[in-house]
Amino acid sequence: MSGPDKDRYEVGYGKPPKSGQFQKGKSGNPRGRPKGARGLKTDLKAELGERVTITENGRTRKLTKQQLMVKQLTAKAVKGDMRAISKLAEADRIMEKHLLTLEPAISRTQTAEMQAQKLRLVLPKPLHATFHEEQRGWILDVAGFLQIAGSCD
Repeated sequence: MSGPDKDRYEVGYGKPPKSGQFQKGKSGNPRGRPKGARGLKTDLKAELGERVTITENGRTRKLTKQQLMVKQLTAKAVKGDMRAISKLAEADRIMEKHLLTLEPAISRTQTAEMQAQKLRLVLPKPLHATFHEEQRGWILDVAGFLQIAGSCD
């Protein structure tokens, strides 16, 4: 192209006018996310982990808000609340989650946390050697995972 067509720019979907585009080298979010700003997931985790005091059968107990929610949902299900029964059945469906990774040698602390969350690591067999012996019994190889996944049908 040469002449006047060379400088022509077609405006349309995904193609804003040149006057509305960011200048080269300038960010559209110059200040970025403010430091210390927390996301919903972080706030929810903190809120559900907060402990509250309850009185049950004349005894005072401290439970997390999450434990209290499960206790209340279970009580509703026992009374015949179909929605609560459905929610409990749904929550119980996913007993163990799997994480396929190529990351070698994850710390024992991290694998213990994963076990507590019922999250099992799946790694290619050669990477098992990079883990401590006590971790290896818990790690699945890809073939083992595929066998489990195939039996879920």
